[in-house]
Amino acid sequence: MADRLIRYIQSRIKELGRNGAVIGVSGGIDSAVVLHLCLQALGRERILALILPEYDSDPASIRLARRICHGIPFQVIPIGPILKKMGIYRYFQILPFQNRLPYRMKSGYVRNVFKKVSKDLYLKFLTNNLPSEIKMVTAYLRAKNRIRMAILYQKAEELDYAVVGTINRTEYLLGLFVPFGDGAADLMPLLPFYKSEIFQIAEELGIDPEIRSRRPTPDLIPGLSDEEIIGLSYEEIDNGLAVIEGREKQKINDEKLNYIRSIYERAEPIRRSFPPVAEEILE
Repeated sequence: MADRLIRYIQSRIKELGRNGAVIGVSGGIDSAVVLHLCLQALGRERILALILPEYDSDPASIRLARRICHGIPFQVIPIGPILKKMGIYRYFQILPFQNRLPYRMKSGYVRNVFKKVSKDLYLKFLTNNLPSEIKMVTAYLRAKNRIRMAILYQKAEELDYAVVGTINRTEYLLGLFVPFGDGAADLMPLLPFYKSEIFQIAEELGIDPEIRSRRPTPDLIPGLSDEEIIGLSYEEIDNGLAVIEGREKQKINDEKLNYIRSIYERAEPIRRSFPPVAEEILE
């Protein structure tokens, strides 16, 4: 499968008429896998990795992103000042010194707020039914993602490169991406694969064990993981999605399956914003 992914990246870059690839590297498993595959497909001289931290980024993510990029052309472009000028950090009025508070303090505050809201937070997010205290979370999170994508495309167009996205199938089906943010790219090599399969691919490729063992997080709001936001483990989510897509028999209880189905159905408008990228990898 790794060989197929490498061939797909090569053929797609050639089809687009681009000279190489730009990848946003977060320190997470998806971007690590994509960067590794692009390295094998194109060679380091045809890759530019961008690390785009902001005031709420986990220092561990930045450290791991730098480790992933070792030996590969990369740039670190802080986007915190841009977001500050846009007024994004004002959405959390309780953090007036957002750029100076330690990550641990911000993470603790967010987790305390999160404990007060219902476990179906992500479903409420999709239905625009968030609690009042976090009503502005949509603008707060999505602006960060869209600024990053604007920078990725700026650099790609300077170099005549393609932007390689990192969205996997689980994220796509759940709408767990930002339209015109990380949901925009010239190719999405991980799109056919559930998150649990990405972990298997990462192990096969020899991705850093510390990255493989980290809990997946969007790293847009301090302290929360994907699984906490959704309310289920990725194993449960992927089992449910496999049932919905007719790939496997049911392995989770009806209550959890119905919850996943509700998210899947509510995410349809977000999926419609996804770019028309090729999915011939499995053929």
